[in-house]
Amino acid sequence: MNWKNFFRKDTSKFLIALIASLAVFVGLAFQIFIVKSILSSIESELNISKLPKNESNDNEKSELAEQNEAIRKANYEQKIQIIALKQRLAQLNSKENKILLSNQKVAEATVTYNNGDHNGAVKLCDEAITLNPNNFIAWYSRGTVYCRLKQYDRAIQDLNKALELNPNLTFAKNNRKFLRDTLGR
Repeated sequence: MNWKNFFRKDTSKFLIALIASLAVFVGLAFQIFIVKSILSSIESELNISKLPKNESNDNEKSELAEQNEAIRKANYEQKIQIIALKQRLAQLNSKENKILLSNQKVAEATVTYNNGDHNGAVKLCDEAITLNPNNFIAWYSRGTVYCRLKQYDRAIQDLNKALELNPNLTFAKNNRKFLRDTLGR
């Protein structure tokens, strides 16, 4: 065995490994340098102060306390507004309450009708009309349900009343015309 060739081969392998390791180390060092530079530029852009930890924590606690107090005051003001609104709602005259309830009954009647309970829908429309006789949607809705129940005379009466209250109610006009044409009236 030729020791010179063996030594040269091993030395060259060692040098290649050493150079590769050095390249990796230099690459890592360069990457660390780049990351530090980026962080430094971000800190300067954000104006991050280099306060000691305790002082920074005290400032953060102070800011949090101020924010907490502001939130507490806002919640208190909202509670006062809610109380005022509840008092105002309680003071609404019964006519306004009846109008709201009437509209709610019409909405319930629509759901009930869509679920196939036509008689239940008529009852809810009756309640809506009792609460607010000027609710043209309640009259129209009940007329539509009567039409479905094949109570055509009642349907026409309710559609007439809906149109009396709101002459521009196109659906009521169209339904009434259809019923009259169908019945020959």
